[in-house]
Amino acid sequence: MSAGVTLDFPQRDVARIFAQMERSRRLLGKSIRDSIAWAGTLVCQSVGASARIAPKLRPIVENPDQRWKTDRRRAPLGVMAPTGPDRKLAFRPIYRTGEFGRVRFFDKETASWFRRDAANPRGKWESMPSGPDPANPESVVPGIMADKRRIIGRRGLARASWKLAAARTRKGGMIFSHGVADVSELVWGGDDTNPELTITNHLRYMAKALEGGPQRVTTAVERAARKMQNRIDDQLAKRMGLA
Repeated sequence: MSAGVTLDFPQRDVARIFAQMERSRRLLGKSIRDSIAWAGTLVCQSVGASARIAPKLRPIVENPDQRWKTDRRRAPLGVMAPTGPDRKLAFRPIYRTGEFGRVRFFDKETASWFRRDAANPRGKWESMPSGPDPANPESVVPGIMADKRRIIGRRGLARASWKLAAARTRKGGMIFSHGVADVSELVWGGDDTNPELTITNHLRYMAKALEGGPQRVTTAVERAARKMQNRIDDQLAKRMGLA
């Protein structure tokens, strides 16, 4: 199991959500455990809203190893993708963009590549997915834009891990998502009079996913506290017949 990500929040925001948990218990009659679970759900939702979602495809980049210019065994183009147990970005080459048994030609008028089966020379030419060569912007590389190495398979996992955790605050347990086991974990401790909920996210890149997200993660608890306060106020107003 990997170490969990640690998030630090302003003390005033932590105090504010604890105050709302106390209001929930005192004014709505919720148990301490239910109040904690409610607050935990809202915090998970807020943190998840701060997580960035990666684009669907990795961009095509030039091989950082400049030897490709003189050594034709090295691919000039590829993508940067996580590699190895530490998931650090590394260059993954895209060597070939053609297909066995097909012939291709480049149409200068449309700046597009076309292909057809070699076994059927009178067959219809079909357009190939293609894109510009970063090393030579005036040329177009056939097939490279459709290469499977461009696909980001676990796109959205960072946000999903918090969303699923938000739905499990009452029961606790392990979270499984996007084919990955133990992306996050919720553990209840303490006793009935002093319950504790520990929420751990095990994604190694979570801290990075929260950098520059749509909302600052440092405001997550403040946003959760404000939402909890509004919902408590709404429930109280309904009980008093004011809503």
